[in-house]
Order: sequence, then C-alpha cells, then structure tokens
Amino acid sequence: MWKILQPQVGEWRLTTSKLPQACNLNIQMQGKSSVACSSSLQKDMAANADSSGYTELTTEPLIGSDLLILTTCENVNFTFANISLINQFGQVIESYSPSVTDQLDIVTKIRVPRQAFRIQTILQLSNGIRIQRIEKQLISPTMFTIELTNQPYILSPGETIQMNYTLKSSLSEQVYIRLQIRDTLNLIGTNDIEKNLTFTNETSQMDLFTLPINFRQKSINDMIIFTLSTYNNKTDKFSYENDDIAAVYFELNSSSIPKTTNYFIFFLLCVVFCL
Repeated sequence: MWKILQPQVGEWRLTTSKLPQACNLNIQMQGKSSVACSSSLQKDMAANADSSGYTELTTEPLIGSDLLILTTCENVNFTFANISLINQFGQVIESYSPSVTDQLDIVTKIRVPRQAFRIQTILQLSNGIRIQRIEKQLISPTMFTIELTNQPYILSPGETIQMNYTLKSSLSEQVYIRLQIRDTLNLIGTNDIEKNLTFTNETSQMDLFTLPINFRQKSINDMIIFTLSTYNNKTDKFSYENDDIAAVYFELNSSSIPKTTNYFIFFLLCVVFCL
C-alpha cells in the first residue's frame, strides 16, 4: 500500500521496480473527500407503476438496450456533468450528456455496449475545478435477459397470481432457450417448471402460482428464480446465461399464523404429619 501525500491534480503514472513485468495488476485508488457521487443503471417502468418513472436494474443489462444511469451527488455544486462508459482499462467507450440535471440527481440515457464497462462521472464545480468518480463494479452486458413485468407479487392463502414475464435476445436470428422456474421454499409450487422456447428478439410468457388455502407456516415471503440457458451445438449441453428473482409476499391474517401455546403444570405436594 502506498500513501500519496498532497496529490496533484491530473493524470498519474505508477512505476514500480519490484513487481514482475508479466503480472496483470489491479490498482485501486482510495481517497478522502467531502464530495460523494454514486451511479446505477436504471430501467423505465410503466407509467402507473412508479411516480419517478424508473427503477434500478437488478440483473445484467441486455446488449443494445436503452437504459438510464441515475447519478446522485452530495455536498457538491456543479455547473457541468458528463457521464461516460469506460472499459476495464479506463478507455472511454461512449460519452453522454445528461438528459435531466439538478443539484441532487443526474439522469442520463445510454445504449448498452457489447463489452464490459464501468460508469464514469466527471463534474465541473462552480469554482472551475473538475472532479471524477468511477464506479468499482464492472458491468458485463448479456445477450439474453428476462423481465418480470407485473411486480410486486402479493398472495393470500387460497389465492392464485399470474406472473407475466418477457424474454429478450440481442441477436437478430432465432434462438433456442431453456427457461427453468424454481420455487426456493416450495411454498407455492411443489414442482419446478421447465420450458424450451424458440423465438426471435423477444417472447412474452406467463405462469400461475397458488398459495394453498391451508397454508399455516410462519414464512411471510418466498422467492421464485427464473434461469435462462442456451443450447450449445458443439458440447450438446445447455449453458447458463442469466437469471432473475421474483419476490412473493404473503398476506396472512391472525388465523393463518400458527399459534404455540405453552402449558405450565405445577404440582402441589402436601405432606401431613400425624401425631
């Protein structure tokens, strides 16, 4: 670990003489600053789903898809903002000007590239100084995604819900996909679901799940995992591509929750002494 005292603004070069030349090294810079910025990928939501109009993307993004980057900054007053996608070597893949900017949130529309990327933010402060922030996470775009379209899922005992979802492909030709759906706790589905699907660009599907009317467990939620795999002609096997998790919440009234009654039995021993 090296400590840099009074660092100068600009580009730096780290030169070492004790490390092997053939090694691939990852250098992580850490510093103390009152300016905090963080960026995350967002996707558009249905107009009636959320007043903000977007929500955080929880899976790997689809190559070529249109997404948003939400950048939130604290303790900073800036006059200019630039959002870039950079590769793992720090080279700029694409730069964007924000579509919405205020002193709290910066919203930027992007097109997802084919290669892995990080999000870089450059701000120019009111005093002319420029600052840069780069997210640590290396985002790896994928050729296939699954989007759950009618969340959240809320169930009462005896009720059935319909889960709607869309499978998307970044390829222009027809693809063969295996979809596996698994109830992690086996609460609303005793058997796994497996589908072999052939489609171009995208296809919409649905499945029904029922919470038994005699449900008496203490669990208040469950998770359904949707996993995508593609068939490889060379290996004659399916290879994992992507997945998504649907959270299911249970509405249980007091009669649905099992009660435990503890009985305490006291024995009274009477001893009579006769004279």
